[in-house]
Amino acid sequence: MQPCLNLGLLSAAAVFALLPKSNAAEYFVSPNGSDRNPGTSKQPFSSLARARDAIRELKRLRGLPQGGVTVWIGEGTYYLSEPLVFGPEDSGTANKPMVYASLPNQKPTISGGMRIDGRWEPFRDGILMCKVEGVNEGFGQLFVDGKRQVRARYPNSLDGTYATPPKCLKVAGVGSFPHTFIKYEEPMKRWARPEEAIIHIMHSGGYTYLQWQIKNVDWDKQTIHFGKGGWQFAAPAFTPNYKTSRHMALISDQSLYFIENVLEDLDAPGEWYFDRTKGVLYFKPPQGIDPQKALIEASCLKQLIEFRGTKNNPVRHITFSALRFAHSDPVFLEQWEIPSHGDWSIYRGGAAYFDGAEDCAVKECFFDAVGGTAVFGNNHLRGIKISDNVFTESGDSAVILAGKSHLNFNKTTQCPYCKNVYPWGWDQPKDEYNAQCQISNNLIHDIGVFSKQCAGVCFSKGMKNTVSHNHIYNTPRAAININDGCWGGHVIEFNDLHHTQLETHDHGPFNSWGREPYWCFVQSHGPASHPAGDVKKYSPNTTIIRNNYFHWASPRSSGIDLDDGSSNYHIFNNVCIGEPIKLREGDCRTVENNIVINPVAHSFTTHVCYEGNHDRIARNIIVCNYKCGSPEIDLAFREGKPLLWGVLMPNEGRWARELDYNIYFSGKGPFVADFTTRDGKHKAYNWDEWRQLGYYDQHSIVGDPMFMDPAKGDFRVKPESPALKLGFKNFPMDQFGLRQPFGGAKWGQKPATPSPGGVK
Repeated sequence: MQPCLNLGLLSAAAVFALLPKSNAAEYFVSPNGSDRNPGTSKQPFSSLARARDAIRELKRLRGLPQGGVTVWIGEGTYYLSEPLVFGPEDSGTANKPMVYASLPNQKPTISGGMRIDGRWEPFRDGILMCKVEGVNEGFGQLFVDGKRQVRARYPNSLDGTYATPPKCLKVAGVGSFPHTFIKYEEPMKRWARPEEAIIHIMHSGGYTYLQWQIKNVDWDKQTIHFGKGGWQFAAPAFTPNYKTSRHMALISDQSLYFIENVLEDLDAPGEWYFDRTKGVLYFKPPQGIDPQKALIEASCLKQLIEFRGTKNNPVRHITFSALRFAHSDPVFLEQWEIPSHGDWSIYRGGAAYFDGAEDCAVKECFFDAVGGTAVFGNNHLRGIKISDNVFTESGDSAVILAGKSHLNFNKTTQCPYCKNVYPWGWDQPKDEYNAQCQISNNLIHDIGVFSKQCAGVCFSKGMKNTVSHNHIYNTPRAAININDGCWGGHVIEFNDLHHTQLETHDHGPFNSWGREPYWCFVQSHGPASHPAGDVKKYSPNTTIIRNNYFHWASPRSSGIDLDDGSSNYHIFNNVCIGEPIKLREGDCRTVENNIVINPVAHSFTTHVCYEGNHDRIARNIIVCNYKCGSPEIDLAFREGKPLLWGVLMPNEGRWARELDYNIYFSGKGPFVADFTTRDGKHKAYNWDEWRQLGYYDQHSIVGDPMFMDPAKGDFRVKPESPALKLGFKNFPMDQFGLRQPFGGAKWGQKPATPSPGGVK
């Protein structure tokens, strides 16, 4: 396929007028250039690979020039036939960096796809067909004039797009795990080649979609057998014979599903199907689209750029700036991996892939509808900076940094607490992990198109990373996730997070796991089961969550969800509108000076607690059933929602070292603390009963916190507020989200807050 040659370079004079002055060596790249050229502004290269190789030759002959090297990339699309790989030999230094950047005021695209220029002919029922050469393995995405089209599916999508949530059917019956489910749908009998179809099914617990390629169909027995895939959820996908797993039932008769990649179901405008055996693309164009005139592109590569080094010889000081990355292929049928003892599994790959890298950066770039994760950092990473980018419509997560997995499936381990034996163990993580990385000032929205177990930003096996000033919304699951944070020490600050967990259950805009000290997949074990110092051994550095704005998540979510043993956290100066704070099974959490208003799911929740933990919860404002005249705050609520809520508290004794100096307020009734103890007893305490226990809220009060202007988002309290007398301190309300100027604004993305509709 020929590259798109739609725009040329600026004139040499114009180029030099716009370029910043430096002592760096410079090369130029343009789709109109030639790799036989010297790479000057007048005679540019045509490929980034040629520019990379020219720098290698320059370094060999003369060494790095003062100021480093900049590769200026002109307008147009650069179709890659293979990933662009950078090794240690391509590194710069702190004073002599390597920079790949767009020319000023231009928007080049790095594409993992190909352009389809063949002749379109009628097929049937408004469907056209086109012969495509050179694609033996097929492709998973098709774009028309830059817009992603929908692969032929049953049932049809809601509006010809991958809408959220997608239109689905309900499983009628379930067969033996993991490769069978029973479902009778008469239209399926039309399928000539069901073995090419791909089935997407919601996990029975609503955690994620799982995807399989269909192996075969027994129409007489109404049985569909699964083949390749099913990797997207952790333990049962990898250990289907592990009978004690509580997540064994991946699919139930309540699971939702749809099926794609079937020619017989190509019946809606915008749908397509590629016949790999014939090399023929079938497409039913939307109204007003002439495929013969439109720009049609198909995804081919799963990864576009790769940084491949090692801990001892990393790739250093390379920056990609102001580029668009597009047309990477979906990865949901690839082999995924359990990175740690959390629920998630991951595919170790991304449109931009880092492995063994230090002090590299991606800034002001646009990751546009990539098929999997946009940026994936693997194993040893130090000082990676991901800033001022736009991530939208990615198939999986926006940014994942995952250290080397320490799970070992070649040995069994006996739990030291309950003595149960489970079929894997842990090798202690060493030094192939991510640390001192910065994910800042990014706009992330409408991600998780194909994989729902995803996040705007996810860390697994890392320490001391920073996530700051990001604006993240419209996600099927988390905005930010820490999947077993290894040694902790992360800082999560000044983020604006909303409209999250739109398609899944049991999660939150921020979610974390810390299962290694507490879980063995047979039962959980609390702090009382452990010798002193266990928490500090697994999480020696405190993770800080401060000055974030959590609002408008799903009714199924918690704003700050410290799940399954997450320990050693300091949480303060956060605003949670419609979002509770959840503490489950961990230890050493300090939760102070936060504002929680009208949580939809529950109020402040302890969830699962143990005697003897060291949690401190103090000087918070907790408000339920509150009206202020703003739809952002006046959420749906039920009469008398409790201000404190929990599941499985201790039968006797204190569950937190401190719960005090808080202010509670309900606009519909008195204070209520609603709990269930481990022996199954339920108790709803009024204020006097709660304080008479002698453990909690001895200095707390019930009363109006007196916000300054909640209808306009100002939740500071007035000088006469009783909260101030308890030690609560006001904090700024105008620093959440993106800093200005926002470098990614050049891509035409507006960081807007969607309507609050849909929250029930």
